Amino acid sequence: MREIEVMRKIESRGLIYKILSTGFDYPKDRLINALPHEEYWNALVETLDILDERLSDRTREQSGKIRSEARDGGLAAFEVEYNRLFQVSHVNPCPLTASEYMKGESRQALAVAQLRGIYRSFGVNTRPNREADHICTLLEFMSWLCAKEARAHTTGNEEGKVSSAGAQIIVIGDYLGFVPLMAQPVCEHAEMEYYRWLVNLAVDFMRLEREALLPQATFSA
Repeated sequence: MREIEVMRKIESRGLIYKILSTGFDYPKDRLINALPHEEYWNALVETLDILDERLSDRTREQSGKIRSEARDGGLAAFEVEYNRLFQVSHVNPCPLTASEYMKGESRQALAVAQLRGIYRSFGVNTRPNREADHICTLLEFMSWLCAKEARAHTTGNEEGKVSSAGAQIIVIGDYLGFVPLMAQPVCEHAEMEYYRWLVNLAVDFMRLEREALLPQATFSA
């Protein structure tokens, strides 16, 4: 694969990680104001097409309904839906932290401690009010690693390529495997098309990432 194609793919991966992280974060005006616009979806579909055309099919199909949801319901509707789905105090919670899907308190604590160590090793400061294993933290870190890998390609930094790629393998293999488990209750309980689309995109994208980074692994939804 030519270097320019490699760079386009790395940059596109980083952008999708960022979009997913923003989507799973608490709704903000900037996102909700962008969703009704066709330009937002055209750019997203173009990015997905660089990675795999299969990723963009569902986005094309669902974008119209999501645009209507954002236009008609606005920020308030997204806040209500987010709180209903992702606040653990509710009847049908869909936890957003990897450790919630692990059995045993010691295993949960170890996973969080290991992640904090990985972040420190790269000099990355996470948000103080967010768990190290929160999906947004993990996705933001993956986006950052993609940017680091892209810079390493640009500068010919072989050590940077290896370290960023190695960290991506760890995060994908050890910490983001819970995404299909999270997707099931989200799809079951979501009332808005946006969150069903978002979680299914995350599952499809994570599967593609695991196929590329962990070719011997399985990833079932």
